[in-house]
Amino acid sequence: TAVDMFKKIKEGAIKGVWIVCTNPMVSFPNINMVMEALKTAELVVVQDIYWNETAAFADVLLPAAALSGESTGTFINTERRVQILEKAVEPPGDSLPDEIIFLSIVYKYLKALEREGRLDEAKFVKFLLEPFIKGYEDLFENVQANIKRLREVTPEIQSRIFSELAMISKGVPCNDMSGLSYERLRKERDGKGLKGFQIPVPSPDHKGTERLYDESFEATYKVRFATPDGKVRCFLWDYIPPAEWPDAEYPFVLTLPRIYEHWHTRSRTGRCALPHKLKPEPWISINPADAEKLGVKDGDVVEVISRRGRVLAKVLIDKVRTPREGVVWMPWAYGFFGDMFMEKPESPPGTRTANVVSNDAYDPVSKQPELKFSAVRIRKVV
Repeated sequence: TAVDMFKKIKEGAIKGVWIVCTNPMVSFPNINMVMEALKTAELVVVQDIYWNETAAFADVLLPAAALSGESTGTFINTERRVQILEKAVEPPGDSLPDEIIFLSIVYKYLKALEREGRLDEAKFVKFLLEPFIKGYEDLFENVQANIKRLREVTPEIQSRIFSELAMISKGVPCNDMSGLSYERLRKERDGKGLKGFQIPVPSPDHKGTERLYDESFEATYKVRFATPDGKVRCFLWDYIPPAEWPDAEYPFVLTLPRIYEHWHTRSRTGRCALPHKLKPEPWISINPADAEKLGVKDGDVVEVISRRGRVLAKVLIDKVRTPREGVVWMPWAYGFFGDMFMEKPESPPGTRTANVVSNDAYDPVSKQPELKFSAVRIRKVV
């Protein structure tokens, strides 16, 4: 799991980490452990479109182009709908789409294998790489000198990647997109369909699957459900209690929800004037009865303490989203950059990041960390 990976980095068993499109210094549980891991690693590479809290620990920064307008690509949403999005503007500086960055690193690795005479390994890497960069090898010889040209050929390379994905998905129930291509997605969009296609789409003339597991699904894949015998599986799981319960030392349950005003770790919404103005800093929501017992009121600063660390937050006595007695909640979106443009870190890092105190225990099946249940105590500061 990702939690175990960072523990192994901290122990020195894993020497390096390449972090792409995520900000674990805000979003991961037990941030102090993550921070120690990043400090211990011999190499930390961060590939992202924005400077963020994790990038502050990077040895190497790889500037990526944003998919939303700076690069061509596809989205697949939770209703299995595939849509194409075209590049609208040039990405800033030397930034490149993620795919080009990945391919350039693999190309460098291929050349290193060839120089070292490891020809069998080189042959295998070339076999994997060639379908995507064939005809453009000269551009990958010197990426820095060919940034403009690489951006120009990116849509073709991305089309090849999508075709490979479509090919290997053929015959896979629920995920089959073998009937799709960039050409077909563009044709549907330009015809003002604008809806894309819901997978599975098993052939070029298939219109997409609005509803899974109906008769047409069964006719295509010869099973009603994607199980060996075609029958649905229903499980009644045994209840597993939280990893830590409130006690005399840590009497409150802390849960970490999302909020309307900010998305994920605020790397985008934190830079937008209105969301930042609406919710510029974190808070802790406390039941009025608990607030009275603690002797705190709206706007007071409290320290939230768990077995893993401590954070500061202003009290909010919220009469609309009021937690039950014994439960408190904090938004987890805030990192240690306090200003709108993520340029002024607070000191010390972590004093406003809710995941400093969260529990990194995780579900044994899904491996999802237990971010919604941590035992804490609360102490008034100001």
